[in-house]
Amino acid sequence: MQLAWALQPLNQVEKILPFPTANNELFGDMIMRHQIQKGFTLIELMIVVAIIGILAAIALPAYQDYTVRAKITEAVIAATAPKVILAEGFIADSVVGMNAAAAAYNLTPIAERQSKYVSAIAIDPATPWTITVTILADATNGIPAALNGLTLTLSPNVQQATPVDAVRGAVDWACGSTGTTVAASRGLGNRVAGTLTAKYAPSECR
Repeated sequence: MQLAWALQPLNQVEKILPFPTANNELFGDMIMRHQIQKGFTLIELMIVVAIIGILAAIALPAYQDYTVRAKITEAVIAATAPKVILAEGFIADSVVGMNAAAAAYNLTPIAERQSKYVSAIAIDPATPWTITVTILADATNGIPAALNGLTLTLSPNVQQATPVDAVRGAVDWACGSTGTTVAASRGLGNRVAGTLTAKYAPSECR
């Protein structure tokens, strides 16, 4: 009996046990279902494309603002020299020393007061001795042209107010763009707004 079973043709065995061969209807259904499941539907692809578009619309402007802020931060760093000069003038001779320091700095060649992102830096010749940093935007430095000529300010404070002869102490700085909210929150009374849009300014200058 076992020998007879072994000698039966394969097609006869398939009639008894429906193995999943290429000619078998059950196996064909399995192949079709697999082919359907291995790809994305048009709706799924449309949803993915829409999500990517939304993310790009949000992330790209945020990244562009971030890169501009990084360059504006370098412009603020360029004002380190006049800040030091004014602070040293105050320590040496109070407000008279600040007046002298401001006058001396403003006489330096304009080229020494410029950088890749700064077209000019100047100090008010007398109280409140605000340092004005003018932003340079051109075709090579990556700052939007609309920001060219706009300003950030740095104003000295001693004991949270404009320096005066009768008061001594360390010099603190209030940075300003179109906003001076951060300086106000720190209680700095000598603060002057600039013209640079706040969203492009470093956080301490908003």
